[in-house]
Amino acid sequence: MEVTGGKDLISSLPDDILVRILSFLPVEFTIRTSILSTRWRHLWKHNLVIDFTMSTYRLLDSEDYSFVSRFLALHRAPKLQRFAICRSGCKGFVPEVELWVAFAATRDVQELEIIFYDVYFEVPLSLYAAKSIKSLYLSGVCFSSPPNFNGFFLLKDLSIGFSGIGDEVVEAIVSSCPILESLTLQRCSGLNKVKIASRRLKRLVFDETELGELLELEIEAPNLVCFKYQGSVVTFCLKHHCVAEVELLYRMFLRTDIGYEREFQEADFGYVKTLMDDLSCVKYVIFPRLIVGVY
Repeated sequence: MEVTGGKDLISSLPDDILVRILSFLPVEFTIRTSILSTRWRHLWKHNLVIDFTMSTYRLLDSEDYSFVSRFLALHRAPKLQRFAICRSGCKGFVPEVELWVAFAATRDVQELEIIFYDVYFEVPLSLYAAKSIKSLYLSGVCFSSPPNFNGFFLLKDLSIGFSGIGDEVVEAIVSSCPILESLTLQRCSGLNKVKIASRRLKRLVFDETELGELLELEIEAPNLVCFKYQGSVVTFCLKHHCVAEVELLYRMFLRTDIGYEREFQEADFGYVKTLMDDLSCVKYVIFPRLIVGVY
């Protein structure tokens, strides 16, 4: 801490600037600043960013969430810019998730990120009450759209990864986010014939690598400018618009009529021709690499 002429210059800054500085630190370091002086003692409690994903606290390898619970109990900021937590190696359901999401929702969180790698958790109902969310990233969740859900009216960026979600749920969520601009679906199970309709959507990323469940993807997004797809060859239907960029990375194997998959063969390039016909409205297509006979 810089001291000039006996005066602490950093501590003399306004609270909002000091809190902004704290937002760039791992959670446990923000707490340690409380011992610097009486000026810093309670500043960490007003941090607008709570991000356990960059914490050195061994949350990833521990079943003890008491640190998180104590931290949230002492936090005093009425609003949150970002709340993020990451967890792997779970042995089962983590009931604290409900409390974490409810905490973020009551603080009008703008960016919410809950990442689980080894277990599905049911999306807490409190999430659907978080009307202030602008960016949402969920991994390891099981979606079921509640009957009284009216939508995320401020949501612009939605990413769902390694989760269980059905065709109808995707359609319902997208249609209830009127200003959604970016949608990413990464290795989500339960998707077969997906329809995505959004007037404001600009970017769509769909990755079904290693799943092979998807059969058809219909997109109706007149303002879409970027579409990236990774997975097996499926039927695309792009309606009523001209996409500026499409990026395709294929697992080159196909489903057979009796349900199993075989390697992509030379004769199957007719499917690629059909695909190009489906994407006739696209300005240009990027094939980062074409993998044949690997899977």
